[in-house]
Amino acid sequence: MAFVFLIPLVMTLVALYFFTKFRDELRYLSGSIAGICFAVSVSLAPWEALLLFLIPALVITGKGIQKGDYKFHLQSIQKENERKNKKKRKKRR
Repeated sequence: MAFVFLIPLVMTLVALYFFTKFRDELRYLSGSIAGICFAVSVSLAPWEALLLFLIPALVITGKGIQKGDYKFHLQSIQKENERKNKKKRKKRR
């Protein structure tokens, strides 16, 4: 397996470190460099490494979707309860 993809990946980590330390324009520049290096790293990575990137991404995304669904469901229940309360108030008048 070729490990050439590790060079831009390490550059990505270094750029992200600088992203947390810098302010203003240098921060945006280091973030841009990190994004470009990560894209190059992913394009050079063999399928085994991409699979290792993909599994945690799917797990994290799945948990995020479940939490988002729960929040959406909770909001719809709250809106429904508000409508019922408004109807009850109108009937009382």
